[in-house]
Amino acid sequence: MAPWPHVMIVWGPGFKTQVHHHHCVQLLMSLHGSLLVRSARAQPWRRYGAVWVRPDAAHEVDACGGTLLIGFINAQSDVGVALSEHIDGEIACVPAPEVARWRAELGPAPNEARVERWLIKYLMAGRRHAAIHPAVRRVLSYLHEPQSMSDDLSLKTTGHRGLVSITLHACLYGVGRRSCAPLQSLAPAPADGL
Repeated sequence: MAPWPHVMIVWGPGFKTQVHHHHCVQLLMSLHGSLLVRSARAQPWRRYGAVWVRPDAAHEVDACGGTLLIGFINAQSDVGVALSEHIDGEIACVPAPEVARWRAELGPAPNEARVERWLIKYLMAGRRHAAIHPAVRRVLSYLHEPQSMSDDLSLKTTGHRGLVSITLHACLYGVGRRSCAPLQSLAPAPADGL
């Protein structure tokens, strides 16, 4: 398994969370009935069958008493970028007819084969490649390779491998909390990595 998969789907007994956020697109779906969701802005609880949560959006969930399926989708992956484009606001309701189709595909007791079939049929189908800077795509591709788990991913090493420049590395890993907007003007990492 790669250290950072593009998509990770988990399911099990529902639970209640405190306000939190993830740097990923998140799907929260009750496999039976509904769940309660609200943003961090102390808004009232809203009842849904399933919701999409935008990357870095603060949210709180109460799915006690049911089975909860959670999807974590890498925000910089093609799928994550495409899904983010369709999320209005921080939290977006998945329409009830779509939730019903998804539940029918997953069955009453999901297993790995059903979840994989659902993922390919409903979330991965027809996705176009997102406009991602070539240097970012190179890094993300490398990080999704199984051998990268044991590799040194420090700035110095990735720079020497030509994977990333210092500026891009700082942006990817939040060093100095700088904005990533200037990425479009970055050239590939220089040969010496510095």
